[in-house]
Amino acid sequence: MRRAICITGCTASGKSKIATQLASIRPSVIINADSIQVYECMRILSSRPTEEDFGELENRLYGHIKCGSEYSVGKWLEDARAAIDYAYRKKKIPIIVGGTGLYFSALINGLALIPSISKETREKSDNLRKNCPDIFLHDLKIKDSMTYDNIDKRNFTRVQRAWEVLTDTGYGISYWQQTKGIPLLNKHEFQSFIISCDQLILRDNILKRSHKMFEQGIDNEVKCILNSNFNSNPLHPAHKAIGFAEVGKYIAGTLAREQAIDMINVKTRQYAKKQRTWFRNQLPSWQVLEITKNCNLMKVVEHIDKNALS
Repeated sequence: MRRAICITGCTASGKSKIATQLASIRPSVIINADSIQVYECMRILSSRPTEEDFGELENRLYGHIKCGSEYSVGKWLEDARAAIDYAYRKKKIPIIVGGTGLYFSALINGLALIPSISKETREKSDNLRKNCPDIFLHDLKIKDSMTYDNIDKRNFTRVQRAWEVLTDTGYGISYWQQTKGIPLLNKHEFQSFIISCDQLILRDNILKRSHKMFEQGIDNEVKCILNSNFNSNPLHPAHKAIGFAEVGKYIAGTLAREQAIDMINVKTRQYAKKQRTWFRNQLPSWQVLEITKNCNLMKVVEHIDKNALS
């Protein structure tokens, strides 16, 4: 029987380290499931594992997308299918690891069959976002109340996307989300784990990560993005990356380094809380593995290995 391991958890929980240790004891291919780590130009911003972290371990879908390119859940699913098939051909176990819940949802539940949006509608929506953004929620409230009632109204990228789908197809995104494709992995093919950190450990991990970002030269990475042609696009993935705005202000001289670090820490903790809530509500059957101060990480790795092959 084909077997796969899915590992998720909030940001800075240590899931990538667990995946690499797991791959070191059993022939595996580590497959990225983080929507920011796929971009080549955001290694530090996304805390993407380095080649040194991986060593000789095979990995896929890390930094493989040019920063000016569009990338969606559907495209990730296509890439993940190829990576998983590659692992099976090599008689290795796919270890899918990352914190993007929608990637895992598509992987195990199938992807909503939403048609592609036309270039004309995309251009119109981008223009409205710049000049009259209130029209998105206004139209959704009148023409697609189901989506309006359930959508995160603070997530403007998602609101814009919902408006585009409604405008282009005549049907709301809630309608299309009821039409699921075939899951890439069925429930008998994978074991799934959520890495959950003790709050004090998580806060410490986040603090260390934000300081390490500056030590690694995050300001240079952000400068390159700010100077690029695609930075003006409000949908560019950099705008979703925690630290991009704060480091930009540090570069501009409006924030001191420590102020930027403090703001990044706060935003990262808020994001981690949001992730935990999503995992709890959307992945209730996944096994939660608690990481505490006195926890032996290798014991966690061995537990995953044993359960994945039982």
